[in-house]
Amino acid sequence: MIQEHWKAESAALALSTNWSSMEKRFDKTDSNQYNTDMETHKDDLIASASATEENHCKKEALRLLDQRISKKIAEKAALSCEDLDDTLSQISYERMQQRESLRSRQATKEISNKMETVSKEKKTGDLRLDALIDRVVGRVSRLATLRPKFSSGSRLQTLKETLIRTESAISDRAAIAVERTDAGIDRTAEAVTYIGRKTERKWRYFRHWAERHKRQLLAGFSGAVVIAASAAIILGNMTAFEYMYNGKVLGIVKDQRDVSMTVGIIGDKLTHVYGAEINIDPAKDITFRKIVGWKLDIDDKDEVLNTLTYLRDMNANAYALLVDGRKIAILDSMADAEALLNTVKSKYTSDNESIQYTSIGFAENVQIEEVSTKIGDIDDENAALEFVLTGAVEKKVHKVASGETFNVIAKLYGLSPAELQTANPEANPDRLQIGQELVLNQIVPLVTVQTTEVAKYMTAIQYDITFEETSTLYKGEQTVKSSGVQGQKEVVAEIVRENGTEIKREELSAVVISEPVSQVVLKGTKELPPLIGTGTFIYPTRGSLSSRFGTRWGRMHYGIDIAAPYGTKIRASDGGKVIFAGWDGALGYVVRIDHGQNKVTVYGHCSKLMVKTGDKVYQDQHIANIGSTGRSTGPHVHFEVRINGVAKNPLNYLK
Repeated sequence: MIQEHWKAESAALALSTNWSSMEKRFDKTDSNQYNTDMETHKDDLIASASATEENHCKKEALRLLDQRISKKIAEKAALSCEDLDDTLSQISYERMQQRESLRSRQATKEISNKMETVSKEKKTGDLRLDALIDRVVGRVSRLATLRPKFSSGSRLQTLKETLIRTESAISDRAAIAVERTDAGIDRTAEAVTYIGRKTERKWRYFRHWAERHKRQLLAGFSGAVVIAASAAIILGNMTAFEYMYNGKVLGIVKDQRDVSMTVGIIGDKLTHVYGAEINIDPAKDITFRKIVGWKLDIDDKDEVLNTLTYLRDMNANAYALLVDGRKIAILDSMADAEALLNTVKSKYTSDNESIQYTSIGFAENVQIEEVSTKIGDIDDENAALEFVLTGAVEKKVHKVASGETFNVIAKLYGLSPAELQTANPEANPDRLQIGQELVLNQIVPLVTVQTTEVAKYMTAIQYDITFEETSTLYKGEQTVKSSGVQGQKEVVAEIVRENGTEIKREELSAVVISEPVSQVVLKGTKELPPLIGTGTFIYPTRGSLSSRFGTRWGRMHYGIDIAAPYGTKIRASDGGKVIFAGWDGALGYVVRIDHGQNKVTVYGHCSKLMVKTGDKVYQDQHIANIGSTGRSTGPHVHFEVRINGVAKNPLNYLK
């Protein structure tokens, strides 16, 4: 009966499906027209029902459908297509639940059948166990028959009893295990059945709900797909990778392969550009970090190439120049390092054919060593050469001698006056004192080029000096009667130099080319005049009067100027005591002599001073040389006569 009822429901469901296509033509505004349409399509429904397997099911399906239609027409004259669809769906859902209930009962019956099969298998197992025990007992009996010493009735009886107890214990344990297994299978079957029913109910409910809301579901699913696709596109555009070299962020790329491909070809290019061997390990040196952001500054392949090309932190193999173990420069190749050292050597060697070098080297321990460094630490060749040649400073001290000026001292050591002033900020160039110490900071190379040479050169043979006495000169005065002439000789010598400065000379051979001629010097024997003023003044030098006493160029000139060649002797106009000898501003180097009776003479613009403060001099004594120091336009001596501190016209006192 249940199967027949189920077949009737199936036919009703098929009719409901066909009805859905018909109801679209239903006019809900006219109830009579609805009845006419239903009668017209009843033949269609009957034709569909004829496809069922039995006539009873067909009649039952038509009866149920007529009842539903009549009930709806009675309740409401006009029904919407949507209401009819809901009604038919409800009928279908109820019939589906009844079919599922039938299937559940059938599944339960199948499980019961399986349990009966397991129980039968259990009984079969028990029978197999009994047969095994019987076989064991039989074999023991035969063993007792074969061996007489074990034929004792008591021993055999004991063995049988032991086997029986063992069989009983094993049977009990097997029964318990089977019972527990059956209980577990029952609980599992019940749980599976419960879960299956619950899942089927929820699936039927969801399928029914989805059927009713399929348009909304389709629209929602389409919208979700569009949103997911849009989100994927947006997220893809916002996702990029920072690429780093040894942990230092270089830029951002969209695809890691842009960097990997560039690194694969850039090594040779950088080696060619820098001249050093560039080592890039993509797996070790290049790392990536995923980032998400909006409007990221993405590097293209060319920008990645430029970034890596001009990266100064990239590892490279280069060559370090070591001086006594101290690194002073890094060059990109061994050839460049050797070329630098050869250039330094050439600064202190000569191309003169008369010089033959037996050795050219360095006083220090100079080495070239391959090192692993960064591109940015590799020095430019010219900059490295400049540093090697001027990277050290040597400190010297010079004591000011009589007649030396600030500019003369600077020129003597190859310095500019400004450099000498920088090294001696407390010194006053206009007031140097004899014996004053000046610091000379000379720039010297970081390495010492040491050369040994064999040179052939001409050198002078110094002449002898002979003296002759004369009464025309005061005692202590000398003058040359006939000048000496130096001789000449050709010398071959071994010379050792350091940075061009000779530190050792050994004469190997010499050939005299010309003999020297002795110099004859006249030596005075006349008694010295008194070292006090005589009251009369003589001209301080021989020359031409270039400027007179009085107003000149709009200001007062307090003496006379006597022009003479540079270095001409200046003599004391009268005997007395030197009260000043040194620098005096616009007058340059000056000598002032106190002649007593409040009379003082002044000698300005000297090039060299022959006396010092406190010396006593006699009339006509050599006290200085003509020069042009201070504010001067040419070599001359500025001569003044002052009486009681007031400048007088010297021409009124000179004889």
